[in-house]
Amino acid sequence: MHYTQYDTRVAAYAVLVDADDRILLTWWNGEGRAEGLWSMPGGGVEFDESVEEAVARDDIVDIAYAALTSGG
Repeated sequence: MHYTQYDTRVAAYAVLVDADDRILLTWWNGEGRAEGLWSMPGGGVEFDESVEEAVARDDIVDIAYAALTSGG
């Protein structure tokens, strides 16, 4: 039997809802298993940061990108 070894990475995601009850989602242009899917804003947690810090860092990037690409 063949086993594949994977590195495990902790990730943190947030649910962001506006005043009109709309949820912010981001489009992931990944590869392989994660190719072309919608996701909540977030991402990997770095070794020296908390889950809250990781969510805040990734959300700022995702929100800025969404605003720039939507013309908002």
